[in-house]
Amino acid sequence: MKYCFLLLFLFLIGCFNGESLEEINKASSKIVLNEKCENVSAFEVFQVLDKFVLAHTCDSNDYKFCSGLVVYIMKEKNKIYYNDQIIHVPDGKCPEYYDTFTYESSLGSRTVPKVKWSHKEIHNSAKKQEK
Repeated sequence: MKYCFLLLFLFLIGCFNGESLEEINKASSKIVLNEKCENVSAFEVFQVLDKFVLAHTCDSNDYKFCSGLVVYIMKEKNKIYYNDQIIHVPDGKCPEYYDTFTYESSLGSRTVPKVKWSHKEIHNSAKKQEK
């Protein structure tokens, strides 16, 4: 019976490839979903300005009807922006509302959220530091 336990123990040690159980648990608990992510996969540009664009959120993958929330998106260098352009959220990223922008429209003063691309998954230690 002692030999069975010894063999089982040696077998389990071999399965971990030199990593301790504590290291395996740490690695699996490091990555969590970013709670600041908004559930939006694309935006439709309706106004292009010098440094940013104003766009509507697309509530589904049907980009014919992007009439959701108006947002401010900073333009990226060496990218072309135009009206009715669909901006897809980059792979592995998500939109995060981080500030607001106020502008004048024909309807009066409007305040909209600013969008930046954040990582969908973050390290658990980074989440703890925010609190």
